[in-house]
Amino acid sequence: MSHEDLLATSCRLLALARSQANRLSEDSRTSSRPPSSDDPYRREERRGSGEPASEGGQSAAASPEKAGQPAAHVKPKSGRRPGKQPGAKGFWRSQPIVVSEEVEHAPRVCEACGAPIEPDARQRRVSAHINLELTRGDMSLKIEAAKHVYFAATCRCGHETVEQPSVGARSHVEGRKRDLEASERCLVGPMLCVFIAALSLRFRLSRAKIQEFLDDWLGLELGTASINRCVHEFGLASEPAVEDLIQEVRAAEVVHLDETPWYTLPRQDP
Repeated sequence: MSHEDLLATSCRLLALARSQANRLSEDSRTSSRPPSSDDPYRREERRGSGEPASEGGQSAAASPEKAGQPAAHVKPKSGRRPGKQPGAKGFWRSQPIVVSEEVEHAPRVCEACGAPIEPDARQRRVSAHINLELTRGDMSLKIEAAKHVYFAATCRCGHETVEQPSVGARSHVEGRKRDLEASERCLVGPMLCVFIAALSLRFRLSRAKIQEFLDDWLGLELGTASINRCVHEFGLASEPAVEDLIQEVRAAEVVHLDETPWYTLPRQDP
């Protein structure tokens, strides 16, 4: 190659290098390229260096907010917490509940004097709730609804004793609005609650999958919040049994953990 050709080739290579270098430094702010073509890593570098990019690929310095002019599309913060607000209209059950039996709960002992209340004492109905329970037959599973009715009775001493649903253990978690409390006044019965917990913990189904399973196979509509409460109530009720199991494992001489036997035949020489 002659000296003139070598010089011309070097000039073309230099011009190409400058053009490529200029293209590397271009972005949506310095050219007509769209903001989606910007390098995301370089965009994060600009944000980390104190030059955040606003929508449309423009820097914060060129935005109207930086210049002291409020943008029309920017809404002021309302100060409300995210999610559904207290007092908002809720979504209720659309599936009618057919009650198969009615269970009456009347007080038997007077709270004031401790005397037994006679069956023919004056009573009045104070509250009631419906309980869904899973019943198991010989070859089938079905959901039955029972209506539990609570009465108030007047003793001979004149005191009126009110029968109320029993309340069990309570779980307190820091930062939670309402503590979890086991109570007889609930929509889901014990057997159905255990079944839902088994679907979640043993078969690893999500809350939405459990909801779909109950609707498809048992014809029961339950919200994901009720399903989630059942799983947590099962965990709260299992705490005493878990403590006993831990004590038994610690006291055991042999703990069969990851000790699956593998039987092999003795080697026979040919």
